[in-house]
Amino acid sequence: MSTLTMRLEDFASPAANPSPSTGLFTRLTRARETSANRQVAVYLATQSDERLGALGFDANAIASIRAGKLPIPA
Repeated sequence: MSTLTMRLEDFASPAANPSPSTGLFTRLTRARETSANRQVAVYLATQSDERLGALGFDANAIASIRAGKLPIPA
């Protein structure tokens, strides 16, 4: 007679047990996006008004960039 035992959790599909790392992944993604937005804002702030205009920014968006706010496209 065998004394080997198996748990049901060992055979359950991963979809049946949601991963506890889902929240971690969301936080890491959000942190990376925030970092990227900062880098873009710094880059845009170093550009001239003429260059920003050539990139498609209007006067209001350029004013927002100069005020330290990154305009979010619609």
